[in-house]
Amino acid sequence: MTAAEVFHSLRRQLQDLYPDGEAEAVSRLVVEAVSGIESFVLSLHGGYSLERHQADAAVKALLRLQKGEPVQYVIGYAHFDGLKLRVSPAVLIPRPETEELVQWVADELSRIPAARVLDAGTGSGCIALALKRRLPRLHLFAVDISEAALTVARSNADAMGLDITFSCHDLLSPAIPFEGLRFDCVVCNPPYVLPEEQQTLAAQVVQFEPHRALFAPDADPLRFYRHLTDRFYRNQQKPAILFFEINPKMHEKLSHWLETEGLAHQFRTDWSGHVRMLRIGGN
Repeated sequence: MTAAEVFHSLRRQLQDLYPDGEAEAVSRLVVEAVSGIESFVLSLHGGYSLERHQADAAVKALLRLQKGEPVQYVIGYAHFDGLKLRVSPAVLIPRPETEELVQWVADELSRIPAARVLDAGTGSGCIALALKRRLPRLHLFAVDISEAALTVARSNADAMGLDITFSCHDLLSPAIPFEGLRFDCVVCNPPYVLPEEQQTLAAQVVQFEPHRALFAPDADPLRFYRHLTDRFYRNQQKPAILFFEINPKMHEKLSHWLETEGLAHQFRTDWSGHVRMLRIGGN
């Protein structure tokens, strides 16, 4: 079969499972993955004949997609900020909104290029890797509570030849990550989906992505924000600049807490106009 035939077959069989246009994008990603043709363009590569094992791989991918599995887990990678990252069900799939957080952090740190930066809850390593690629002189450290996630993050760093120090660490524990180091900046994309939002999430997110990385603590949805602020902003002799990704539904609660505590802060909206990012400290 040709690449074009496989592409059209996939798109036809997936069109009832995805919104308009998404079936085409997913089919294109699968053809790229099985054929090895990056940035598959039908007009240029449509006549390319797939080997039998490549066509079989496309069929296996289709079966997994039809069960609702996210395409990034099926093909084994996701694109993020110009990087091709290995992903697995041990880590969240990197989102475009997080690229905007990386851009904000990189803009701020361009003035202190040798800063020590902690990626708190690294997952696939997407934030740490993107920052290191943008600003090679940064000293990047990254932690996660999941050893399985760290295995993915380390493999991504090794594949890209980027020097990042990883450690298994529970962010909410009394222990201090990399004790003895002072960080200039801490970046965190914490679990922030509220339990009551579960019904609004796509089934593939709820069924396949790691819940510990998705859902905010029931008792205190702001717990990660409070804890990291206490640890790295209030209780460091020279406070770190903190950057967070946030749930837009938490904006009001976060704003009230920050104002009550008298913490210097700034919110930013994402490309779709939702309040998605928070900085505590800095200029």
